[in-house]
Amino acid sequence: MAGQADTKITPGTPPAPYRRPLFTRIQQFVLASSKDHAFLDRPYFGLVMALTPRRWKRPLANYILALSPHYFLPNWERKYPAEWPHADKVAANAKEGLAYRRKIVDHLIIPNASADCQMLDFGCGPGVIAVMAAPYVGKITAVDVSRGVIAISRALDHPSNVEFLANRKDDLSIIASASLDLVFSFVVLQHLTPDQAGKFLEEFHRVLKPGGKLVFQIKLREAGEPRHDPGVGGWLHRRTMLRMVFYTRADIQHMVRECGFGDCTITNLRDYEGFAKEHDNGQIIIAQKPA
Repeated sequence: MAGQADTKITPGTPPAPYRRPLFTRIQQFVLASSKDHAFLDRPYFGLVMALTPRRWKRPLANYILALSPHYFLPNWERKYPAEWPHADKVAANAKEGLAYRRKIVDHLIIPNASADCQMLDFGCGPGVIAVMAAPYVGKITAVDVSRGVIAISRALDHPSNVEFLANRKDDLSIIASASLDLVFSFVVLQHLTPDQAGKFLEEFHRVLKPGGKLVFQIKLREAGEPRHDPGVGGWLHRRTMLRMVFYTRADIQHMVRECGFGDCTITNLRDYEGFAKEHDNGQIIIAQKPA
């Protein structure tokens, strides 16, 4: 495979938006679109994966996941030479994603976990983080709203201490109260409505044991900045693009305290060791349920 393209852009000139081929956009709408952000929520993906030979399962899974707006970065295709086949671009971006998620596990999960830790990965997607974190905890319950993505996750190799569950409810009633030591969530709450985010924060408090930790990522903005993504608009956009909801530091501190947690710490993700300054993916919130 050829090396990565040198994508120099003149300062002050925004890059032209990337337009996927028409066939790919049709696939995206038919297979991945969702009115409630449950992208790829298709019941037949489990059967498709089951019928796929073992050596093709991972490439097929990556191809399907690339149709969603959630698992690969926006306009990720632009990073690679135009002459590359689409499958090569998918594989290259998936490899980069593995390295990024390795940092997430090393710097955000392992320091807050233990060998016998009972952990929830909320909004687990294809389960990469859960699988990577499995050797460092007792058990991981990996939950996602998309039944299709959960079916894909189950079809791929994963450790026996990882359980994948689809949850279309607006609560975590599938998990017993005070049963977990750690709740982790990355790039999820910022895509929920404020009511949904508040409800799940309450649920995180309920399912944690006394003294349990909540660690989650969210993008914060300063007071006075736009609170909702101005790009959220029409019918098609809402079904194929991610919603973004922003909070201030004061907002998120208030929400966390209102749910029963103690004071929380807020740290820029790029300030963690191992994350380059260009990884400006919001803030990490850590809170603890009182013992």
